Amino acid sequence: MKGYGAAAALVALALAGCNSTAANKVLGDKASVVDPAGAQRLSAPGVYRVMPNGTYVAYCKEDFDQNNALKAIATASESSTDTVTDQIAAESVTLGFPGLPTLSLPYRKTKIEGYTVTRASAPADGPFFDYVRSNVAARCRGLIDSGQYVVVEQEARARKSYKLWKSPVSGNVVVGSATLGGLGQEVSVAGPSNATFGLIGTAASK
Repeated sequence: MKGYGAAAALVALALAGCNSTAANKVLGDKASVVDPAGAQRLSAPGVYRVMPNGTYVAYCKEDFDQNNALKAIATASESSTDTVTDQIAAESVTLGFPGLPTLSLPYRKTKIEGYTVTRASAPADGPFFDYVRSNVAARCRGLIDSGQYVVVEQEARARKSYKLWKSPVSGNVVVGSATLGGLGQEVSVAGPSNATFGLIGTAASK
């Protein structure tokens, strides 16, 4: 019962705190997370539909290629060598009782080593979303108005990405006559390079 109680306490601690993602740290609170494991390379500016599996599909590319008003959108890119990592509430908390293995909050998070942020700006005052919507062709405007498409204004792309994960049991666990050691250590697995991990975009209100 002590083990169940400890696990419940960890869950309560996790729910009590707020997570901070790598995308939030780079783009701010309005950022949407894009899993770099998908090796997606999005563009700002752009119009995308978010699919149920989390992938982004580009639309209205001809509008951006051919429409002079959209071609007038300026972009600026800024690179950094900083490392940013998702921060999970209570990830460093551990609980232990005599005779039981140490319990910690299991997690799976993203680490980014170096990144480039691209920001698009319209040559007119007002929200960027409104400028794009007003200047795309009627078909693309209809897609945007459906509320299922995102107008991307900023994009963050990782130079290198990693997945970090940790099991809920730490230390050594005795199983019969054997002892399992090294449990609960953080494991790092290299992910795709040059992959989008965050964006700022706006969808039409339904």
